[in-house]
Amino acid sequence: MLLFISFAYAGAIQRGINFPEKQYNKILLDNQKLYPRLWGIVDEITRNDVDVYITHIKNGSPGRTRGNHSISMNYKTFFRASKNYPEGRLVVVMLHEYGHILFNRNKNNKDATRTDREYYAFKYSVKRSLTLANNGYREPIRQLIRHLPLRLKHGKKGSPHNIALKKLTQEDFWLDTIKQYGGTHR
Repeated sequence: MLLFISFAYAGAIQRGINFPEKQYNKILLDNQKLYPRLWGIVDEITRNDVDVYITHIKNGSPGRTRGNHSISMNYKTFFRASKNYPEGRLVVVMLHEYGHILFNRNKNNKDATRTDREYYAFKYSVKRSLTLANNGYREPIRQLIRHLPLRLKHGKKGSPHNIALKKLTQEDFWLDTIKQYGGTHR
């Protein structure tokens, strides 16, 4: 008789190095009540062997990914005015970063360009937001329909992000999303 034991690894929400513990604890206490859907996504992601760090990101970016198991979220993201950064937009940021993790875990993507990585992460965030919308939570897809074209318009021409967004927003997949969930953005 053979016995197989499977060990599923889970990540955790963690405080970034040199990030004040008091601020970290405030974010955990206050924001879980303020953004329950975001924290549901964070929980889902950490159950898939990803550590989510709350920390300071120097360039002001709301999030970034490292390797196959680590997402950093800028603590400032959690303190922005909810009108400018509502929960649905935060969910999209987290899904985008997790899209990078999934891309990085695929060994076939070893020689991919930064544009390939961004394209996959953007497309993953749209697909996952569509799933959420089909289950009744439409705010992430509405945020994408509003902000992806703006990011493309105002982003750095020739940057991996912009090249990826241009490709994505010209696909039938994106146009179908706009038809289904509103907006006239292309």
